[in-house]
Amino acid sequence: MASEDNQNRTVDRRAYLAALGTAVGTAGCGGQSDTSAGDGDDTGDGGAADDDTPADTTVSGPATFRVDLTGPDDAVVDEQFTLELTVRNVGGEPGEYSDSVAVSEGPERAEENVRTGTLDPGESTTVEISFSLGLADDYQFVARGGDETASTRVAVGPVTAAVGETLTVREGLDATISGVTYETALQYTISGGYGSSDRPGLYAPGGDRVLAVVDFELENTTTNAVTFGENLGVSDGSVLTTYPSGELSATTSRDGAPLAGATRIRAGQRLQRWLPVQVPRFAVEDGIELGWQRDTDQTTPERMWQLEPSDLPAFTVAEWTLPEEADPGTTEYTVRVTNEGDADGRFHAAVERRSPDASDWTTIEVIDAAIPSGADHTFELSVEWPYTTPREFRLRPAATRRTVEFTPPSLAVGDPLPVPFGAVTVTDAVSTDSVEIAAYGDNTVLTPDRGQFVLIEVEYLNEVGTDASLPGPGGDTVQFTAAGETYDKYNPGGGGDPEKYVRPVEGRELNYTRMVYNGPFDTGESKRGWALFDVPDDVDRSEMSFTFRNTAGSLPTEGTWQLG
Repeated sequence: MASEDNQNRTVDRRAYLAALGTAVGTAGCGGQSDTSAGDGDDTGDGGAADDDTPADTTVSGPATFRVDLTGPDDAVVDEQFTLELTVRNVGGEPGEYSDSVAVSEGPERAEENVRTGTLDPGESTTVEISFSLGLADDYQFVARGGDETASTRVAVGPVTAAVGETLTVREGLDATISGVTYETALQYTISGGYGSSDRPGLYAPGGDRVLAVVDFELENTTTNAVTFGENLGVSDGSVLTTYPSGELSATTSRDGAPLAGATRIRAGQRLQRWLPVQVPRFAVEDGIELGWQRDTDQTTPERMWQLEPSDLPAFTVAEWTLPEEADPGTTEYTVRVTNEGDADGRFHAAVERRSPDASDWTTIEVIDAAIPSGADHTFELSVEWPYTTPREFRLRPAATRRTVEFTPPSLAVGDPLPVPFGAVTVTDAVSTDSVEIAAYGDNTVLTPDRGQFVLIEVEYLNEVGTDASLPGPGGDTVQFTAAGETYDKYNPGGGGDPEKYVRPVEGRELNYTRMVYNGPFDTGESKRGWALFDVPDDVDRSEMSFTFRNTAGSLPTEGTWQLG
């Protein structure tokens, strides 16, 4: 697909090539030799003599030379190019021109000595001087000495290749780009460190940029180890060398090893590596250029791969059904994504969560799917949140956000309430005019002061581990409401250890110490206990409810069971 405004991005070719340069390397050196045009005769052995129209002698006395230096506008690094130096004797006596042509501006030094042999007054000759430079840049050459100087400029550019073609980066090291794919993001694993679990991570370049993932094939044909990867740059973009929270080697959405900085290649070894490059979409649609640089300056690269223009996918979140209000626990929702671009592609996104007043996000899930051009894909997802506090969610890099209010649910007997350690469930409710308890082998019968007892059986289910912390029934952890009035848990007394109910129900008291008295609370295990309340006898079951509250850190959990 063509760029929307090519004119706005047209830049000077040399400045564009220089933008590729972000490299550290070792500068090359030019050689030095003598070039002679011979001993001088009527024609001049070093070049064609201009004898058809002899020039007038313009200076009387000794030989005086006028020079003109010309050459190509462009040349290729490491390849030979030729400058032409025309020398004319405009003096009154024969003489020999002997001096040099040298680089006066540019990162690499090079100089060639020149001798013309004897030139008669009015005679001229042209000498060809060859150079080969190892650093790409703009150079100025100057013909030194004589009675005047001349100069010319040459832009030395990179050796280029297309995808599938091999470039010899340095002697014995061949590099080939075998393919390129375009991604909106890359998935990786964030190490949890000591005592913490690993978690998913997603890197997206942001803005209107994509990741061009370039596949390299590298071969070292020498007998010594070499490195490659530290001197790469791209026009209109940057090379990704690490993630904000991890190394490229932690990538999970790509097979193989990344080309992350200087990669060592053993003698005779052949490697395959991938390189992520961050570039604007318009650059991909126009064709990007990836360069390798020898020197340390930010100049034109010495090797350059030209990637063909490519169409790209364009993903849009068409539908996100995450509700604005939900019960604690598991909330199911869907995300429908459409590809409105002109190319097939793979959609990547991270589902992230945070407190509405927090600044940092936590990734809770990473999703991806291949979506053809013009098609859509629906992700069926769920989020776990056992607390009654609001949370803000977003899909990145789609930048879609939503705040969900998690409200205390109204439950029926038998319904579980999700809590941090697993679940709490009211499994039974019994009304009675007396209870019998066992204490040290003796049974005691209790009667209510207000008219009736209500016994609530509560089950704790451990779904997290043997170190699960169970809340005690004190304070406002449990609350009984009857006809709009609240009542605290009744203490049956008796001092039994463990204390048990005998009639009209059998079981332990809702008390953490007594519930786990006989051993640890293992994963998958449940513990049950009865909470006793003394309430007026004229209150009907339809007017009764039982509320459980628990706070883990600063995060509350709450649920209410209707008993009628």
